[in-house]
Amino acid sequence: MNDIQNKIDFDVPRLKRGKVSPVSVESISLKKSADNAGNTQLCITISRQLEVPIISFTFKYRFSSLPLSELDSRHAFHSYVYTDEDMNQNLILTFNASVPSKMSMDGCTAYISEVKLTDGRILTYSPSDFLSSDEAAMELLKAKPAVIQNEIPPAPKKRKINRTKLAVILTLFFFVILAEIIVGGYLLRYSDIKNSASTLIDENRYNEAYKLVSDNNYRGLLQQVCTKASLYYSDNGDYESAYVYACGAPEPFSDTVIELAAANVVNPATGEINENAYRVAKTASNDASFHTIVRTMTDMLSEREDYLNALRVASELRTTNEREKLESSIFTNAINRYLNGHRFEELISFISRLSEVNSFKISDADIANAITSYCTSNDDTSGLIYLSTVYPELLNATDITITVKPDDPNVRAALDKLWDLLSVEQKRTYHSRPIAVYKEMFTIRNGRISGTDITDAVSVDTYEYHTIVLHRNGSVSAIPNEKHNIDETFPRTNDVIQIAAGLSHSVMLHSDGTVTAIGDNSSGQCNVNGWTDIVEIAAGQNFTLGLKIDGTVVSCGSNACGQRDLSSYRNVVSVAAGSQTSVLLFSDGTVKLQGYCALGLKDVEKLDNIVSIRAASVAVLVKLHDGSFRLYSGIDSGSFGNPNSWKDYEYYDVGSVCIAAMDGNGNVYTSGDNLKK
Repeated sequence: MNDIQNKIDFDVPRLKRGKVSPVSVESISLKKSADNAGNTQLCITISRQLEVPIISFTFKYRFSSLPLSELDSRHAFHSYVYTDEDMNQNLILTFNASVPSKMSMDGCTAYISEVKLTDGRILTYSPSDFLSSDEAAMELLKAKPAVIQNEIPPAPKKRKINRTKLAVILTLFFFVILAEIIVGGYLLRYSDIKNSASTLIDENRYNEAYKLVSDNNYRGLLQQVCTKASLYYSDNGDYESAYVYACGAPEPFSDTVIELAAANVVNPATGEINENAYRVAKTASNDASFHTIVRTMTDMLSEREDYLNALRVASELRTTNEREKLESSIFTNAINRYLNGHRFEELISFISRLSEVNSFKISDADIANAITSYCTSNDDTSGLIYLSTVYPELLNATDITITVKPDDPNVRAALDKLWDLLSVEQKRTYHSRPIAVYKEMFTIRNGRISGTDITDAVSVDTYEYHTIVLHRNGSVSAIPNEKHNIDETFPRTNDVIQIAAGLSHSVMLHSDGTVTAIGDNSSGQCNVNGWTDIVEIAAGQNFTLGLKIDGTVVSCGSNACGQRDLSSYRNVVSVAAGSQTSVLLFSDGTVKLQGYCALGLKDVEKLDNIVSIRAASVAVLVKLHDGSFRLYSGIDSGSFGNPNSWKDYEYYDVGSVCIAAMDGNGNVYTSGDNLKK
């Protein structure tokens, strides 16, 4: 391919009538090199009117097919300032610059933007000072045709060659002298260029250094200029400029800059994306390498939970199948992480902003499927309970049933978010206790309590002197026993969702968050009339506890052992009561005791990963996240037995020197010294 075929010329903007400039752009062209490097050189020819002395001039150029006066958000103007000595000596000046081989060229345009005169004046020009393409065409039609004369120079006369011995000697002598002069001049010129380039590099004027060395065709020196420029711009985070110089070097090293840019796309300290570095990283020619870059970026962004930007980056993958797999993985990871942490508000925000990622399209049905898939596979319907209020038509149309289990740990973990969303039946199910033990044990199977005529029981609770039952219709009744001598008249109601039996008083939690208590009030343990926003209750020997939805605890009754000193506690998710001990479970899975804490009772505070608690008399029985149980006692006589072999029992309770548990099939397991046979 010859030079003409390798060269592309572009139109030159012309000043409007009435506008003059001592410096003007004469031609703009791109020329590809003849070698296999694939590099392209930009050549801008500039005309000088030497009769107007100037200090410097600035020209701007951009790679764009749009007219000069139109903005192009994708292609910015590059500026170059001429201050060379030859600026006031030559009628024609030439600006050369190397263009990255991977850069797409839709067009190129340039214009003089500023001229500084020696008399102090500054001439400025903007794109609006130049003719549009239509105006230029009109000017061309008005112009008179020029007469072109072709002159053919005469053929050179042939000279006879003197081949005498003397002529040969003189010729050889002449060439030796000439060679010495040329070599000496070359070395002198090279030294001057090298020193000048070093000065420009020290001042970080790499554009001028590149032009100086490139114009004189010193390849080795040009390689040094490009290397130093690339290092300088890389160190300053300008990977695009570093990439331009890496591509413009006689021996390009662009792959090195691409790898460096890829490693710095995401700031490890702030998580911010360096768009400059990312644009360079995307120029990687090898698809596998580019995919590795994208996956590294999406992994870092996902780890920081910046899922929207992770999806934007994933859209850059060049293979459709790989892109869709990565986008699906990012989306599913986001859904699962938000649901696992019960961070429902953040999940809703993420879903609502998915439309900002133009490349990622997902239907409401796919969103619902992702949510239900997590909830079913992890046996956690808390997300469905919350999100069904936001997307009722979507989630209610799914096949999954939104249920609440007794003592549901997932509901407990998000109690402040879910409680007001639960129905009365769901709240009653959450607080249902189908097994209760003190010295006597009571169990509920399909609503039946053995030894009684009760067939609609939801919960049962017992203390030394009485046993109370919560029925499916929300009413409460008592089961008489041989020591039952408490005068208890339960209110006629159908909205009770939890019951708690104290030594000689009974407490009822209503679905609206209020509390009722009846029975012995000698210590003020029934003074609960002003309580509101209560989500759980517990009753001790002569005191009552109430857990509020904000994670704080209220109490009334006896404070003989400090069991009611609870005002400083926050983030409580469950409460239980021993004889004179308050037991608090916190959102982080730890437990605190307040009140009587003799012997080894306090050791329960060393545990974490606790999901539920029971207390009675002077003992605390807890269930851990892995389904195992631990018992802590405050007595030195008698034995509760050892629950360490228990695993995954759904229901359990602790009484007076005895413990009991029941699995999902109704099988009962007991241990201890004080349980009636």
